[in-house]
Amino acid sequence: MDTLSHEAIASLKTVLDGLLSSVVNADVQRQLTVLPVRLHPVGLGGGLSLHPDPLGVVEGRHLEAIALIYLQSQNVISLNEIASLISTQLIAQRHSDLMSQGILSIKLESQGTLLPMHHSDSDAVRYKELTFRVVYEFRKLPIDSEGIIQTVPIQVTVG
Repeated sequence: MDTLSHEAIASLKTVLDGLLSSVVNADVQRQLTVLPVRLHPVGLGGGLSLHPDPLGVVEGRHLEAIALIYLQSQNVISLNEIASLISTQLIAQRHSDLMSQGILSIKLESQGTLLPMHHSDSDAVRYKELTFRVVYEFRKLPIDSEGIIQTVPIQVTVG
């Protein structure tokens, strides 16, 4: 996998973490994992367009992924409340807001059942998994125009 593909996956994780940053509960631990399902260049050879300043090619990747959100807590009520808030936070976003961050679509695939870590302990830590299917387009602007050939000097010696 190329560097740009790795950046696309990391970028999607950062975007999702940002969307979920307001959903906080001290009783619940949350872990987000992005599992790529399909990843390919967009445009011609990964190039979308030319960027004027700094001059260079805007590169991109189209990423279809599963976002797995793993929740764990001893407090069942908190766990269910956070699961509901997370689902609402991601699904209820305005489409234009999601698009501005590169998310083309997002939908809840499954909301796993509440399971104890240890079946014998009534105060056991419980966990729940939320699975979202996400379609994301990553765009990388050129960093600077240094290194791009602006003119090619032609030196012809006739002799």
